[in-house]
Amino acid sequence: MKQSMLRGNDASRSTPPQLSLKRQPEQGFSIVEIVIAMLLFALLAVGILPLLVSVTNLTVGNSESVRGKAAVQQKLASIQRYYPTDPSVQVEASRPVGQTRNCSALPTNVAPLKEMVGDLTVTTAAGACPTVFPGTVSVNVTVTNSGQVKVASANTSVRVTQ
Repeated sequence: MKQSMLRGNDASRSTPPQLSLKRQPEQGFSIVEIVIAMLLFALLAVGILPLLVSVTNLTVGNSESVRGKAAVQQKLASIQRYYPTDPSVQVEASRPVGQTRNCSALPTNVAPLKEMVGDLTVTTAAGACPTVFPGTVSVNVTVTNSGQVKVASANTSVRVTQ
């Protein structure tokens, strides 16, 4: 029985684990690799940031330019409806076909007319009345932003009578 106990003791003893000198495959990234990757991303961001800022500024400028051009177009269209250059158009029921409105009725004849369209200022100025009638008067429409920078402008001529 003693021998069986001894055998049992021998069998129950565990052998110490063997140390392996083989490296286990690495799992994930090391802190050094993560820091290097962050630095590379930061350099890329610093390089791209000025481009994004300039594109944003260009977009804002284009938006203002489009709004300014639309305001000029709208103002010119209303002036041209009021003073048609086509002599076959009857401008008022009280006037015969071909007779245009008087030059003195031109709303911008005395001083430039300023109107606000959102944050833009639309200035309409007319030239002097002609000496020979029917004649034409030059009309200039200019749009400026809140910083008084010209955004858009256009000229047209209107046909007038005395």
